[in-house]
Amino acid sequence: MTRSLTSREIVALTVLGLLLEGPSHTYNLNREIRTRKMAFVTGLPRSVYHAVDRLAADGLVRLVETSRDGRRPERSVYEITEDGTRRFYEELTDLLMTPTEDRLPFTIALSFAVRMTPETVARLLATRASRLRAELAEVETMLDLGKTHVHRLALLEWEYTQKLRQAELDWVDRLGAEIASSRLGWDPEAILRDPSILSV
Repeated sequence: MTRSLTSREIVALTVLGLLLEGPSHTYNLNREIRTRKMAFVTGLPRSVYHAVDRLAADGLVRLVETSRDGRRPERSVYEITEDGTRRFYEELTDLLMTPTEDRLPFTIALSFAVRMTPETVARLLATRASRLRAELAEVETMLDLGKTHVHRLALLEWEYTQKLRQAELDWVDRLGAEIASSRLGWDPEAILRDPSILSV
C-alpha cells in the first residue's frame, strides 16, 4: 500500500501536471487550480510559489523567461523538464494502481489520468482492481474467522472496510471496462488545445 501524500507533495504534483500542458507562470497556475476546482490543493497562492521554487531547485521545472505586463510585477514563466515529466508519470502510475486507506491520492490521480493513454490507464486500473480483490479476500477471511470467536461489535470496522473496498472495486472495474471499450471519450490533445473543458 502506497504512502499518503503530504500537502506539499500534492501541490508539487499538481504543478507538474499543469505544466505538462505548456509553460506557465505561477499566477496562471493558481488561476487554473481555482478554475478547475482542484480542492485538494491547499494554501493558495503561497503554496504554489513555494512548490515551483522547490521543483526548480530539484531540476524538475526550469525558468523560461521573465516578463512584465505594463506596471504589473514581473512574472517568471516555467516549463517542466524531462526529469519532471518522468517524476510526474512515476507518481501518477503509483497512485492509480495502488489502493490506500486515504482516498485523496486516487482522487488526485484521477484528475490527471487524461495525461496518459487510455490503454495505460485501463492497465493500471486492472492492477488496482487485482490488488483490491486481494485486500478484500484478506478482509473477508478476518470476518469469517471473527464471527466464530468474537462479538460482531468487534468486527464493525472490518465490515465497513469490506463495503468500502467492494464499492471501489465495482467502480474501478466499470471504469476500466468503459475505457477499454472506448465508451469513455478520451482525447488528451483536445484538452491540451482547450484545457477549459476540464473545468466544472
